[in-house]
Amino acid sequence: EKRRKALEWLSSIDYEQTHQRHFKKRFENTGQWLIEDPRFAEWEGSPESRLLWCHGVTGTGKTVLVSLVVEKLSAKYRLSSDNAISFIYCNYKEPQKSTEYMKVAIKQLARRMSEFPADIEQLYDNASNPGNTELQNSFIQISSSFKQVFLVLDALDEYTEDQKSDLFDIFRSIVAPSSGSVRVNIKLFITSREEPDIKRGFENFPLIKIEAKKVDADIKSYVTSQLKNLRSEDASLKDEVVNQLVARAGGMFLWVDFQLKHIFSQVSDDGIRQDLGSLPEDMTETYKRVIYSISKKKKPRRELVRRVLMWIAYAKRPLTLEALRDAVAMEANIEDVKMLTSKIPPVELILDACSNLVMVD
Repeated sequence: EKRRKALEWLSSIDYEQTHQRHFKKRFENTGQWLIEDPRFAEWEGSPESRLLWCHGVTGTGKTVLVSLVVEKLSAKYRLSSDNAISFIYCNYKEPQKSTEYMKVAIKQLARRMSEFPADIEQLYDNASNPGNTELQNSFIQISSSFKQVFLVLDALDEYTEDQKSDLFDIFRSIVAPSSGSVRVNIKLFITSREEPDIKRGFENFPLIKIEAKKVDADIKSYVTSQLKNLRSEDASLKDEVVNQLVARAGGMFLWVDFQLKHIFSQVSDDGIRQDLGSLPEDMTETYKRVIYSISKKKKPRRELVRRVLMWIAYAKRPLTLEALRDAVAMEANIEDVKMLTSKIPPVELILDACSNLVMVD
């Protein structure tokens, strides 16, 4: 009972549901190129390789790749008491202090141990509020109880500047050569965009760049699986959709998702071909097209989109679908509950009106 309370005191954050949600987004066999990359194999298996940085532009599926790495390592070492996996998913909508991320990592390791770590028990008994250095030392100390510890961190670029600075200090200590009586046996896998400060911080470590040629096969599999939503029986046109999107995607799943949504809205083969002939160059042009499309909708639809985006932008925490529906129905001059209820829009209408600007996570 004390152990349970101590773990809950340490951190109430649980990334398991987040992990499962991201892993379910993965289409079958996608991301295998990363697992089969020699640099990944060396990172996992070689004592000398302690940190591997995987970077790519926005929309290349980095978070799904992280979920694949976590799942692969978890499956391989699930029955092993000598190895442990700790993972952290960044959520810029719910920012945490760097100390909170370290507490989560420590909690995940402590759950794997038959005996509860003495230093964590002492912190709990003293009701202390440990800082980064204390937590970093605790993480290293606890890790020494295992043969190998894997720490997987998603989207480092989405952390605040202060968080990144703190985390860089922690990472440097973790991957530094072992000293004293504590054997440092921790391996870090980190994803982010290629930002200058992150690039400088990891310049002496192996890296894997997410390039279009590496993910083209994944995108092709994904687009092919979605063709059931295409309003056409023309096999050659379906092939053209696949080939054009793969060729123009530049490795960006996000770009592909937006184009598919637009293409699937067409009701004729000519409309589909016209879409393929005017594909936007990048996400900036894609968003411009979406906004233009929304501006051409009738006023009630435009007003619905405005309300939805306003509530999402100013919400202090992520909104549930039910909360969002209730919020967009609110009007200052409506007090009658029945009248208010009658104005609540269906979820499908909200998502359709917002044209991929809003997604359910």
